[in-house]
Amino acid sequence: MLNISLPDPVQRFVEDQAIAAGFNSASKYLSFKKRSQLCIIEQNWLDRVLAIEGFATEAAVKTDHYLINLNKDKPTAEVTKGSSLYNSD
Repeated sequence: MLNISLPDPVQRFVEDQAIAAGFNSASKYLSFKKRSQLCIIEQNWLDRVLAIEGFATEAAVKTDHYLINLNKDKPTAEVTKGSSLYNSD
């Protein structure tokens, strides 16, 4: 078990969020948020693996387009048709 102390304003914010979400305690709310975030991370990982193998899901394609557009003004790399965020070549 991990015990974390939060500054009072942060503690009140988390408690308010927990109540608004219908949880009895901030601890249960944070556990739920952690599990939810893990599910998102696992789904993103699965989408990436499927895309690498040629089975791109709609969510992975949307994520790629979002990331490409997000970074399109940055001069770090050129994005060309057929390029992939998964390959380093």
